Amino acid sequence: MDIPFTLRQVQYFQTAAAAGSLAAAAKRMNITPTALALALDEFEKQLGLTLILRRKGRGIVLTSDGQRILEKSKQLTTDALQLLEEASDSRNDISGLLRIGLFTTLAPFLSPPLLKTFARQHPHIDLRVREDGAQGLYDQLTTGQLDLAIQYGFQVSQELFFTPLYEFRPYLLVSADHRLADARQVSLKQVADDPVVGLNIQPTLQNTRNIYAQVGLEPNIVHNTASFEVARCLVGNGLGVTVLFQRTATGSTYDGSTVVGLRLTDNIRPSTLGVTQAQSATETERVRVLIDFLDDLVNTSPVFQQL
Repeated sequence: MDIPFTLRQVQYFQTAAAAGSLAAAAKRMNITPTALALALDEFEKQLGLTLILRRKGRGIVLTSDGQRILEKSKQLTTDALQLLEEASDSRNDISGLLRIGLFTTLAPFLSPPLLKTFARQHPHIDLRVREDGAQGLYDQLTTGQLDLAIQYGFQVSQELFFTPLYEFRPYLLVSADHRLADARQVSLKQVADDPVVGLNIQPTLQNTRNIYAQVGLEPNIVHNTASFEVARCLVGNGLGVTVLFQRTATGSTYDGSTVVGLRLTDNIRPSTLGVTQAQSATETERVRVLIDFLDDLVNTSPVFQQL
């Protein structure tokens, strides 16, 4: 059943009853007497009762129905105030459930510090971490299954709210025996004909194409993988080069091959790492301390530093 009146109308009624006149009540509520009278008329109409008798020059008096509704309404406003207080406590409380989504390639770099360091710093937060692709994160954010997600700005729908934290410049990953492995920096044009290992986690693969396009090239993608580490293994075995953002702490791959990261000299737009939330999300204290933690982490951890 729909409630046909508003809490504001209830407050107007209570204020009028306490003030004894519409003029005095309107002054207290900072509205015009006419607006107050119209609101009370609508309140009575929705209830189907006469609550107030208006006596010209002598203020107002409550009817018997008005007295009864006034007493009943006091509990309603008390409950509403308690609800607001509980909501405020929730926003300011550094405890409770916090559900975080991580873009797949970021999970190896962010899951350990979140589940270890952040969890130790905030033991009263019940932290839940999930990893997914851009579409999966979007679906979970918009359906309320996640409180926030950590991903790149180019992956974020305009229907979501994005808080930027850090700018990454892409780098080129080559095998240790690549002809340019000893160079500290290269241009994509120097590897224009090299086969490319594509990281096929949309929209990452399209972003790789966009990076090449910024220097007037089309990548020669010969291998595709949805795994960050498989891409590194393929590069380490000389099967191609690839463009990445995250740096690993070691040049060794799972299979024992070695890869080398080279800084790109091309004028390529950086990609921004940040926190994504639904537009309707509430800025709780739990979210605030998490963003502060991430901001410090990405600006100090060697894994997130540029080549």
